[in-house]
Amino acid sequence: ILGRYGEIYLKRNTKLEPKYINRLNSLGYSGIYIEDDISEGIEISEIVDTKIRLDTVNKVKDIYDLININKKKLFSNWQELDYLTSNIISQMSNNKNVAYNMLYIKTYDDYTFSHCVNVALLSTLVGIELHMSRADLIDLFKSALMHDLGKVFLPIDIINKPGILNDYEFAKIKQHPLKGYEFLKEENYLSMKGCRGVLMHHERYDGRGYLLGAMKDEINLYGKILSICDVYDALTSDRTYRKAWSQLEAIEYIMANSGQMFDPEVTKMFLKKIAPYNPGVIVLLSNGFKAIIVRNNEELPLRPVIRIFEENGSRVDSYEVDLKNSNHFLNVTIEKEVEI
Repeated sequence: ILGRYGEIYLKRNTKLEPKYINRLNSLGYSGIYIEDDISEGIEISEIVDTKIRLDTVNKVKDIYDLININKKKLFSNWQELDYLTSNIISQMSNNKNVAYNMLYIKTYDDYTFSHCVNVALLSTLVGIELHMSRADLIDLFKSALMHDLGKVFLPIDIINKPGILNDYEFAKIKQHPLKGYEFLKEENYLSMKGCRGVLMHHERYDGRGYLLGAMKDEINLYGKILSICDVYDALTSDRTYRKAWSQLEAIEYIMANSGQMFDPEVTKMFLKKIAPYNPGVIVLLSNGFKAIIVRNNEELPLRPVIRIFEENGSRVDSYEVDLKNSNHFLNVTIEKEVEI
């Protein structure tokens, strides 16, 4: 059954035959939730309403398309986007304890515009953790939505090239932060902080980014936040030239590059809200046990609360373990996500 806003529902006790799985894959879904005795009581919370998120993806697409076609002012479209942004910020502020659920987010296959919204959601979670004001959260969210806007001013064959860019093409691509900054500044849609966030979202903490080669506190806060969120969402998305990384792989990449690519304080706030495992995911432990993720620990994202249901290949009565605090599991780690 296809839901009103694109969600898929299957009847209770439906067997997941290949035809259903193939259909879900073709629609761009990376996974589904199954309620059974193993997952009973595990809450899967969404940080924003599905319809509002999808409406925002579509509105961003409209704006990018209109700018690409005629480069005219977009007053009414900016107003509609402001309305959607305000609703999203309200929902996220009220649900500030909800962790970012990548399985829920990765359900739309239009990469360009979903990527912009994903980066905006990620950035807002970091902004909330940094205790930014509502006005700044709205400005940051809109800055994230528009962070790749400059690409509409570049040759389409370069933007859509599936392989590795040559030096000339990469030099062109590196102009997109400036192109977006200049357009948004002229439109007067974002604050100067927001415009500079767009300009600086490819700068690196160590000064090896582009266009400006800015480093450390020369990069404004929005730019620092957009940088880490942009990289994370790109890594965890399927692209024409590579498969998506797992959340754990992307988190480890972020952690390894703290102080080099990314501001250490922003990285710390990011890791508190973006966990490597989704609740409901099945994992294999280093001691051979299988468990399901129940919830994440903000301070130690690699040590969540789990529910063990299988020991060395044999089903057992399930029991919960907090990997952060359990003395019996101090040396036990999560090896990988698995199927039952």
